[in-house]
Amino acid sequence: MPDFRKPAVKRSAVVSVPNLELLPTSADYFGLVFEGFIAVPVTGVYSFSILSDDGSQLFIDDKMVADDDGCHGDLEKSGERALEKGKHRIRLLYFQNGSGKSLQLLFTAPGSEKKEVPAKLFSHATVR
Repeated sequence: MPDFRKPAVKRSAVVSVPNLELLPTSADYFGLVFEGFIAVPVTGVYSFSILSDDGSQLFIDDKMVADDDGCHGDLEKSGERALEKGKHRIRLLYFQNGSGKSLQLLFTAPGSEKKEVPAKLFSHATVR
C-alpha cells in the first residue's frame, strides 16, 4: 500500500459511494483515498468487506477494519467492528497497479444479509 500522506493531491471530488465507475481514472497506476462518514442505523457488531483488484484498506474511526493490501486480482477481505448508532469516520484506501481494477465496499448490519453499503449511509464523502 502506498503512503497516501506523501503524494500530492492531483484532484478531489465528492461522491455518493466508493465506486470506481463514478470517477474518471486512468486504466492503471493510481491511488485513491475515500473519506467521509458512515451513519450506522443501530448499535451492534458490523462486518465490513472490501473486494478489490488491487490493494485496499478500510478504516473506521481511524482503526483498521479490513486489509486487502497487495497486487492481486479480485480478492475479498473482511473484519468486524462494534459500533454505536450514529456517524463514524470512514477512510478507504485503494491503489491500482496493472491489469484490471475493481473496488466494492460491503457490510453486514446486525440481523441482515451482506450487501453493498448504500449511498444513504454516507455523508461528506470525498475522494482524492
